[in-house]
Order: sequence, then C-alpha cells, then structure tokens
Amino acid sequence: MTALRRSLHLVTAPRGGADEEKMFRIAFASSDLRHVNEHFGTATRFVIYQVSAGYSRLERVVGFDPEVADGRESKLEPRLASLMDCDAVHCCAVGASAARLLLRQGVQPVRLEGPSGIGNLVAAIQHSLASGRSPWENHLMHREKNMDRDRFQEMLHETWEE
Repeated sequence: MTALRRSLHLVTAPRGGADEEKMFRIAFASSDLRHVNEHFGTATRFVIYQVSAGYSRLERVVGFDPEVADGRESKLEPRLASLMDCDAVHCCAVGASAARLLLRQGVQPVRLEGPSGIGNLVAAIQHSLASGRSPWENHLMHREKNMDRDRFQEMLHETWEE
C-alpha cells in the first residue's frame, strides 16, 4: 500500500476578518507545484489552498511516492485521506471509482482538459465565488446548510433507547 510520503503544513497568523468569508479548501494534483498536471490516482502531490472570494493562501502540500496506473484501488486510500477536509480537487483525470469515493467524503472532483496553472485556477475560483456563477461552488456553499437539515431527517428514523 502506498503511504503518505511527505506533508508540509504552513502556519500563519489568522487574517483579520477571515471569519466573515467562507473559506474553501481546494486541492490541485500537481507534479511541479505550479500546474495541475496529474491523474488523481497517481498524483505525486496535492497542493492545497484556502480560497474565498477575496483571499487565498497556500495551506499545505502533500506528497506521495510515484505510482503506476494499474487499476489498484489501494493506492487511493492515502490520497483520499489526505483530502478529507477539502471541498474540491482539480486534476487532469479521475477514475469513476475514485470520483465516487471523493464525492462520498464530500470532495468535488473537477476534471480539467489539460495542464492548467494553479494561480490562474485560484483566481478563476475567486472570481466565480465573488460572482456566484459556478454551480459546484454554489453547491459547496449550500452543502453546509443542508448537512444539518439532513442529519435531523436521519435522526427521525433512528431508534431511541434509554
């Protein structure tokens, strides 16, 4: 099984007023830390940013040993675990089973047509957050509101024992 190879977390002082804006954690599958250029299942690194309409910062970089695209799902486990707190992951390709697993843990996979600059993608995400144009970002913003409502619906069907 592939293990997490390296993880770098950047620690910074909280930004004044950051609590007023909803921050999203967006991951980018990248071999060079500058471009989205890897398949999700064989990504050697995920570059993870915190992004809001008016603010962005690099939060962490997670690295893995190189993998061969061989269809083994065991290599997905550490990659999925490293993105547990993310809202979306941008990659050049993602398999159907990986996409299902990502969605199950609340991470929206975003497949790009080809290599793209991470800085340009962050700026585009910020622009769409500010204008409210991106459907998946709107979905993420409303997901938190619906999570509480869904949990209460689940509780209605649970058995209660005292």
